[in-house]
Amino acid sequence: MMLFAANRKDESVSLSDDMTDRIMSFLPQPKKHNPVWNWVRMHPALTSAAAAILIMLGTSIGFWNADTQLVLKGNDLKGVQVQGNVVIVPEGTKVAGDLTVERGKLEIYGDVEGNVTVIDGSAFQASTAHVAGQVKDINQAFDWIWYKLGNIVSEVAYR
Repeated sequence: MMLFAANRKDESVSLSDDMTDRIMSFLPQPKKHNPVWNWVRMHPALTSAAAAILIMLGTSIGFWNADTQLVLKGNDLKGVQVQGNVVIVPEGTKVAGDLTVERGKLEIYGDVEGNVTVIDGSAFQASTAHVAGQVKDINQAFDWIWYKLGNIVSEVAYR
């Protein structure tokens, strides 16, 4: 065996010029990963937190149109009239504190000594009306979520 190998050593082996290129073309190409997918793989905690927030946001938006019943909130509702889906603060009536109306119309002819918030509805102020605070009209789901979060934080902070 050794003699045969020794004889082969003297012979020169010639390869074609494109042999290396042909061999390299048969090798599998490296997989290219999407940079976003690489980021997701490198940050699993942030990815799961973002997914949880998206799920909670989706369910909250689902609650936006879930109920159609009129809701009226306030500290002093004496003299406030409710006719169907319309809440009326008559002229000469004074409401002490904040007034919140959800899923209805609010017509103010008297005085409100606080903030007025109308959620998924409309507010009308007559020329005789006076509101001491701000009038907020919330008709979008994002504004509603922001309002609810603000209420939760203020309730926890002032207890």
